[in-house]
Amino acid sequence: MIKYIILFFIFSCTKQNLNNIDFDKSFLITNIINKKNNLLTINIKLKDNFYVYGPKEKVAKPIKLDVLAEGGWGALKEAVIPQGRLKYLSNKRSSMILEGQFSIEQPITIGTKRGEAVLHFHLCTKNLCDMPRTYAIKLEP
Repeated sequence: MIKYIILFFIFSCTKQNLNNIDFDKSFLITNIINKKNNLLTINIKLKDNFYVYGPKEKVAKPIKLDVLAEGGWGALKEAVIPQGRLKYLSNKRSSMILEGQFSIEQPITIGTKRGEAVLHFHLCTKNLCDMPRTYAIKLEP
């Protein structure tokens, strides 16, 4: 009986902690356009204990950047995204993850009008993952 009370207590505490996770406030994304080098740099800072899946992830949704072809903007080649590190998960599976602060560099054609890039990512903690997200990045000529 005591065993079940302890398990219930642990589950209740874990559930309460999971409900307090605010995925919306767990990251900061900024961007810089270097017009001289035709380079878009996306800087991503994740709070402690959060991670996103790296570009080589096979099971979950990997991080990806799309430059939308509007207003003369475009991607010149694939974005350079850090590969991340190998993380072993509790289900004996492994993933490639990115944590902390990192940057994505995207060679671009700079448009003559406003444009947009879209960052796709799947944000997680060790206990819980959010739904895959998209984040719109406004581009100004």
